[in-house]
Amino acid sequence: TNGNLVLANGKGIDFSDTSDGGTGTPGEILDDYETGEFTPELAHGATASGYSYQKGYYTKVGNKVFATYYVRANAGVSTNGNDLRISGLPFTTNSTAQKEGGGFVTYTDGFFGTTDSVYTAATWVPNASSYLVFYKMTDGVTVKGSDCTVDAKYIIGQVIFTV
Repeated sequence: TNGNLVLANGKGIDFSDTSDGGTGTPGEILDDYETGEFTPELAHGATASGYSYQKGYYTKVGNKVFATYYVRANAGVSTNGNDLRISGLPFTTNSTAQKEGGGFVTYTDGFFGTTDSVYTAATWVPNASSYLVFYKMTDGVTVKGSDCTVDAKYIIGQVIFTV
């Protein structure tokens, strides 16, 4: 018959025949896969009253989430001295230490301003959170909302994190 492969709840595809390495007891059952959309938004260090573009896409394979975000707030964004975040990630990250997520900015048109130490920002997804934080690659300090010029500017990026 035509159709999808359907497995019983709690079961997955077993790759244990290939025992390809790793330390400890490697998990070799693929038990989850999904794709979808989420709604990213500026948070903590910036508040937008509206967006001209606000879209997020994700793919979850096992316990890893690969997400892409596209955000462009309208003019009139309110910023402050708090860490600049994008909230609304589709899942909460794992709470285990050293399993934080991270990523990179793929495009911006002046979102971080023109200061060298700020516009070379990267992203971090802290443990037990559903948001990402921008930090300066020059010194590891978080980017503050007040460091940026986010009015009508694009920020596009990708993150990978563990759930």
